[in-house]
Amino acid sequence: MTENTILYHKAQFHQFKKFSSTRIESICAPETAEFSLVMAKNKNGNIGFDQSEEGHAFIKSLIENCYFLNIKNELYPPQDTPIAYVPQFLFRDKDGKFERLHKEHKKYKNELKKYEILSRHRTISPPTKSALAIFLDDPTLSINSDTYELLTSSCHYICIAKISGEYGHGAFDVFANDLDFFFKELKILAAGKFKIMAIDNNLKLIKH
Repeated sequence: MTENTILYHKAQFHQFKKFSSTRIESICAPETAEFSLVMAKNKNGNIGFDQSEEGHAFIKSLIENCYFLNIKNELYPPQDTPIAYVPQFLFRDKDGKFERLHKEHKKYKNELKKYEILSRHRTISPPTKSALAIFLDDPTLSINSDTYELLTSSCHYICIAKISGEYGHGAFDVFANDLDFFFKELKILAAGKFKIMAIDNNLKLIKH
């Protein structure tokens, strides 16, 4: 191997879930939804986005474009400030729709704090939950059919970090009803730094 490479395997959900993680398998997605596993190798064949300066830069650029969950599962907007880890979830806003969901959820959280204080002294009604609350307040961050529809209608794509380690640092699964936007953005972020290679079978990703 003579150049940095991003490897990916894309398949419809009914095929992808057969070889993926329990978290991915439990998503209530349409059978025809598009999923992809994305990983990197450096010029020497070492696995992981942390194995080259270009890999670090790619992950940083990806995070800068997306809303993300911090290690406490709190939702944060895109930011230029580098973070020292790869977030478990990334959400790529679509036409300001996810931005509005984030603002709504932030308002809900603030109102909830006020409610928790005031309810100690008098009887008041709790605030109406935000659209994202069912997902973000769930410790398992499970994605049921309603959450799937909410996320895919407000995001161009959603990334979930691979935590098993077998695909290297920074590897992730990405999904949407249609991944065309993701792969167009991938080419832009990888331009001049990585060769992008499609792999027809997930079992070949590490062996390639």
